[in-house]
This record gives sequence, structure tokens and C-alpha cells, in this order.
Amino acid sequence: LQNPLFILLLLAACALPMHWIELRCNTQPARDRYVEFISDRRRVRLETERISYLESNDSEVWIHTSTGESLRTKTKISQWEQQLDDRFLRIHRSYIVNTAHVGEYHPSRVNVGGQEIEISRKYKDTARLRFESPAGE
Repeated sequence: LQNPLFILLLLAACALPMHWIELRCNTQPARDRYVEFISDRRRVRLETERISYLESNDSEVWIHTSTGESLRTKTKISQWEQQLDDRFLRIHRSYIVNTAHVGEYHPSRVNVGGQEIEISRKYKDTARLRFESPAGE
């Protein structure tokens, strides 16, 4: 019990797990670099940052990219909302936008890659908090 090596090992055994837990709790969740989905019967792997916005149209969702490409998928927009990270914001029943691609914000609409998208009443407060906050500017 009086051996300095034993005391050092005992202290390390107590301190290291606490340090590891603290590091794990303070880290931000990793952002997915890619999303994978089926579009026109083929598997597509798309960089998440390339997605400008998603548009729901009846039973399908169109994924519009920053390069002007549009991809169709049968995955519901509510599933996309759960799958995508905090870079994306639902602003309408039919639209999710990548906030990094929003060029202009107005209380009733946003401009994403030259496309004007309306913000519905249900999502106005959420959009206002995201775009008018100091972190969003």
C-alpha cells in the first residue's frame, strides 16, 4: 500500500476512465460525408455537402445538387429529415434546404442556388432562429 508504483497505478486507473468519458461527452457528432440512396434503380453515393435542397413531390423526393443535377428517390422527406445532420433545415412540408447553400434569407422565403423556396408558417420560427442568429450570419 505504501509502494509509490502501486499508488501511481491506482491513480491512473481512476483518472484515465474519467478523462476518456469526458472526451467522449464533449465531442460533436461526426457529420456524414456521404449519403447513399436508390435513384432510378441504381445505388447512388452522394457527398452530403453537394446537396442544395430536397423537394418532396407526391410519392418521390428530388435531390437537387450544387452542380445542377437532380436525382429522384422514393425515400420519404421525413426519413431524409431524420437522416441528414444539422446543416439541413426543414422549411416547408415539401422542402429541406442545406443552410450552407442558402444565398438569401427573407422571413417568407430563401434563395438556394437561384431557386426561390417559400418558408411555410409552421417552420418560420425555426428558420428565423437559424438564419437571424449570430451563428447563422
